[in-house]
Amino acid sequence: MNIRLTVLGDRAATDLGDVRALLDCEPELRGQVRVEEHAIRPGDLGGLSDTLAIALGAQGAVAVFAASLRVLFAQPRRADFRIVLTLPDGTKVEVDAKRAKEIDIAELIRQTKGTAQ
Repeated sequence: MNIRLTVLGDRAATDLGDVRALLDCEPELRGQVRVEEHAIRPGDLGGLSDTLAIALGAQGAVAVFAASLRVLFAQPRRADFRIVLTLPDGTKVEVDAKRAKEIDIAELIRQTKGTAQ
């Protein structure tokens, strides 16, 4: 099962690096996170990505991924941090620091897992 995580905002490239570093520290996710490359369009100066692709094979990996996002959103300097999760069934969910406290990301992923196959 693959999840896409897109970072929104002016600091997207920096924040994306922070998210990847955090996820790569988790043994259940190590090697399962990659930066999605985007084609460079005419006029672009570079190809900075704002999206990660995360392969979540086991239920434990889903729980670890959701817990890692909660840790990230709980940091005081992340008050303006926003992401969009693209779930296996194509559903897009925007999450910010306030909404991260209100939703269960792991449960959202589990609910869509069966519909994506």
